[in-house]
Amino acid sequence: GTVGQSEWNARGTTFEEKDVTSWATEAFKTHVREATASMEGPTGGTLKARITKVKEVTGDASVAVVRGTKRFLFDFHLTLDWEAVISAEGEGGEEKKFKGEVQMPDVASASADPSGFQMEARIKYKGTKPEGEDKTNVDKLLETLKQSVHKCVWEFVEEMKKKYG
Repeated sequence: GTVGQSEWNARGTTFEEKDVTSWATEAFKTHVREATASMEGPTGGTLKARITKVKEVTGDASVAVVRGTKRFLFDFHLTLDWEAVISAEGEGGEEKKFKGEVQMPDVASASADPSGFQMEARIKYKGTKPEGEDKTNVDKLLETLKQSVHKCVWEFVEEMKKKYG
């Protein structure tokens, strides 16, 4: 059946909510796994970053009918592993890899806006940390990766609306 108002609530005047957490958690993982970033290095070469693993997604999601209006609600905490690669220009150029984790403790529908989420992101490095110019570049790259995660979250919101709208 369709998600939304029950027959007894045909006018949608009573608050109703349906838990869609298990579907949303899987869909959310699928979307954020797609996040990538790339940019030109200042001295040539390229920098690329991607999500290598969705380590954890916890939280809940639901579709609610409030005064006749459907609301798509979610509140997730996520932990993602990332990898950044700096490739020098030209053949045989040196490649540097950095890895880490990003924690986003509050990815919620309340902050969902396609122009950008107000989401906290705590980035940690695992192993070797970049230094000097590499650090500046990787920091910029990770900021772009974070924006890509935002975009993936927005795509998740759109999918949720299509499925339950």
